Amino acid sequence: MDSRTPEIAGLRQQVAELKEEVASLRACLEALKEETRILRRQQGNTLSQDTHHQAIRDLRTERCATC
Repeated sequence: MDSRTPEIAGLRQQVAELKEEVASLRACLEALKEETRILRRQQGNTLSQDTHHQAIRDLRTERCATC
């Protein structure tokens, strides 16, 4: 048995967890994009890019607490 086997298993677990987190963040991003589309339609496409970028920054900060 390779002495690195436990280390490799731990790294594989970390990779699996990171893949789950990435999938969750992608789903949140898609939800944010859809919300942005809805807001733009409601506001007659007047939603500024700054507002959109601020929403993305907020999402990154909150780590998708609302998704």
